[in-house]
Amino acid sequence: MFNDAITTESVLLDGDTDGESGVIDLSLTESGDITGDVTGDVEPSETAEESLGQVTGSQPPQFDEFRGETRDGVSVMLEKVITSTEFDGRDGTAQVTGITPSVVVFDSAPDDAFVGEDVTIEFDVMNFRTPNTWFPQPDDTPLLDRDEFSIQSHRVDGFEERMQQIKEYRRSLRTATVTLTHSVNGPVDIQFDHASCTLQPAMWLIAFVQGVFPAPVRARITAVDGDAVPWTYERWMTTWRDDIGHAFSGGRIDGANDVRVFLDHGYDRFVERADQYRYKRCISWYLDAMLRDRTVNSRIASIAAGMEVLAERYAAHDETVGSTTADKIRNLVTSLDVDVIDLAAFSETFEDTPDGTREYFYSNSRNFVLHNERDDMPFDNLFTDYEAAITLFRRVLVNEFALDEERDRYTSLLDLSPTDQRFE
Repeated sequence: MFNDAITTESVLLDGDTDGESGVIDLSLTESGDITGDVTGDVEPSETAEESLGQVTGSQPPQFDEFRGETRDGVSVMLEKVITSTEFDGRDGTAQVTGITPSVVVFDSAPDDAFVGEDVTIEFDVMNFRTPNTWFPQPDDTPLLDRDEFSIQSHRVDGFEERMQQIKEYRRSLRTATVTLTHSVNGPVDIQFDHASCTLQPAMWLIAFVQGVFPAPVRARITAVDGDAVPWTYERWMTTWRDDIGHAFSGGRIDGANDVRVFLDHGYDRFVERADQYRYKRCISWYLDAMLRDRTVNSRIASIAAGMEVLAERYAAHDETVGSTTADKIRNLVTSLDVDVIDLAAFSETFEDTPDGTREYFYSNSRNFVLHNERDDMPFDNLFTDYEAAITLFRRVLVNEFALDEERDRYTSLLDLSPTDQRFE
């Protein structure tokens, strides 16, 4: 399934004299790879020495760019291409046998800008788990709705089987289409760029909720003002982050309509504060902390790093906060009104003394992992601290984006507790 093609296309390269001397058979796979098999003669842009240097690592990779058109006459651009080349040592000739582009753009769209029109862009997305609803919802129920845009999601055929494949093999796989409709003035490239920028904050917030980053691999403009377009504008891309996280094997923390509510609450705040508060870095560390093939020590280190990124940003806006890590963590947790009493009790390393910082209950494990402050730490203690600390991390991120006045709209995202999974 992973290597099956979502779509294929033959591209005739520019500059060919007989019409078939340089043909690339492109394929976009279900796991998001773009491959290209070359038939005919395509000369490499680098010398044999340069190619060997790239293979051995003595020279950085050289990216090529190719232009051409499909057999239907649609213009094609292949960007950031790495080529596979065969050299004949006897006569010094060389031939490209395969290509791996990062981006492929198919474009037969008109050059005119779209003004005052609703443009619909459909994204094929890997690792996207649709909202968990307890009752049927209409197909046109938005994932997120704003005056400027609307986002909807739909499962692909075989969704449940694909989810099981991700869990079993811990590899990315296409699971959904996400459709964005907006009204933006500009030609097709501006439409795509604006849609991608609009979609990205939603993907980061969904990545937190589901524990895996959803990555678009193909985008197509499908309609203008609701009417199907008679031309083509399509991009294949491997440029989005591809983070498998816990591969959906860690259970879900959302229930019913929680994803839609969380997006509705958090989207605007994420857009306004992402750079200032480094949300992407925090969520990246969170996803790293759930990689099951890593040791508990390294996962605790990821939790500590993510928590401290956000704690440092909160402390930077409050001159009364002390300079120690404990001071900054306490300030973050209290600023967001996060309950830690049960988490400190769950921890097997926290000592509830006048000198202890309950909000920083995992400090002994954190310091053992990062600073080797102890000769040894029992695995059971590390594991319970990990479970409690990642629950704290989740509560912090939920409270960062949830609206206090609408907390009754959530089903389970506000009711996060640590679980002892040592024997599971």
